[in-house]
Amino acid sequence: VSHIRIGKRPELVTSARINPGRADLLLAADAVVTAGKNVLSLCHENTPAIISSHLIPTAEFVQNPDSDFHHQACLNSIQQHTLANNDLLDFHALAVTYLGDSIYANIMILGFALQKGYLPVSLSAIEKAIHLNGVAIEGNLQSLYLGRYLAVHGAPDTAVEVVNMEAMKTLQEDINEEAAALRDYQNKALAKSYQQQLQTWQQTLRESLSEAQTEQLMKPIAKQYSRLLRLKDEYEVARILSQSDWQKNIDEQFSHVDKIQLNLSPNGLAGWNEWLQQPKKYAIGTWILTAMPWLASLRTIRGSKLDPFAYHPERRKEHQFIQEFIHSISRLCLAAKSDNLQDCIAIAQLYDQVRGYGHVREHTMFEVSHKVTAAMHDLHTAELAYEA
Repeated sequence: VSHIRIGKRPELVTSARINPGRADLLLAADAVVTAGKNVLSLCHENTPAIISSHLIPTAEFVQNPDSDFHHQACLNSIQQHTLANNDLLDFHALAVTYLGDSIYANIMILGFALQKGYLPVSLSAIEKAIHLNGVAIEGNLQSLYLGRYLAVHGAPDTAVEVVNMEAMKTLQEDINEEAAALRDYQNKALAKSYQQQLQTWQQTLRESLSEAQTEQLMKPIAKQYSRLLRLKDEYEVARILSQSDWQKNIDEQFSHVDKIQLNLSPNGLAGWNEWLQQPKKYAIGTWILTAMPWLASLRTIRGSKLDPFAYHPERRKEHQFIQEFIHSISRLCLAAKSDNLQDCIAIAQLYDQVRGYGHVREHTMFEVSHKVTAAMHDLHTAELAYEA
C-alpha cells in the first residue's frame, strides 16, 4: 500500500501518510489488499475509486490452490466505502491483451485517473517521470495512453477491437511532437515556422467553429503539414544512417549478417533505368557510412541557395507542392463551417495519399493535387447552393 500526497509546495505536505477518511482518490490494483481495513479506513463516501476487477492470488494460493479469496466480497466492500458508481475494469487482462504483460496495469490505472481529471498533475509531467525512471519507457507510455483511452471509451467489446490511442492525444500534444520531429529533421527555425503557420490557421477556424471542432480539423492538418515538410531527402537519409539505431535493429532482426550493401540513387547523379523507367540504384558498401555524419550536418542549408539538391527538378516540385498545400489549407480554413466540417476533414486527409520518393512521389502529388482541387470546388459549389 502506497500513500501519495501531492502539494504545490513541499511545506504543504506535512505528513508522508494520509490521515483516516481524507483520501481524495483510491487506485486499487489488487482488490484483496485494497479491501483491508488499513486501506478502506483512509476513504470516505466521496472518495472516487478506480478498481481492477482482476483476481490477484496471494501467497496462500501457492500452498492451497483451492483457497477462497472472497473476491466479490472484497469488491463489494470497496464500493461501499467509496464513491458510488466507481470505475471497475479488468485492467490486468487488458494489459496482457494489448501490451503483452499485466505489469502495465498499474500505469494504465494511472492514465485512467489522469483522463478522469482526478490527478492534480499534467500529462507531460507524468510522461517526463516515465522518461526519467528509464525503465520500459515505451511500454509504460503506451499503458498510460491506453488508460486514458479506456477512461473515455470504456473496455473494448472484443479482444481484437482496435484501440486508437493516438486519438487520445490533444492537438497541442500532436503539435509539440511534430515540432520536436522537425527540430531533429532540420532546425528550430523550421519547427517555429511550422507552429506559427498552425496558429494562423487555428485563429481563422475559431471565427467559425467551436474549440472542439477547430481541434478536430486541425489534427489532420498538423499531421499532414509536418509529413510534407519532413521529406526523406539526402540529408534525412544521412541523418538516419548516422545513428546507431538502424544497425542495432539489423542485429536484432537477423541472426547472422556477413555483408551490408546500401542501394542508393543519388539525386541528380543517378542514371536512368530504361527497363524500369526510373532512376538507377547503385549498390554501395558500408564505407559510405563514414560520410553520412558530415552530410547530415549540412541539413540546416536544406532549401537555401547553398543547397545543391534544391535545384533538382524533383526538389523544386516538392517545394512547390508544399506551397500549394499551404494555400489550399488556408482556403479550406476560410470555408470551414459546422455543417461542412466532415467534408473539410476529408479534404485535409487527402494529403495522406502523398507517399513514396522520386517519381513515385511526384505521381501521388499530381493525383492528390487534382483530388483536392475537385473537392474544394465541390465544397465551394455546395456553399453557394446553401446561400441561394
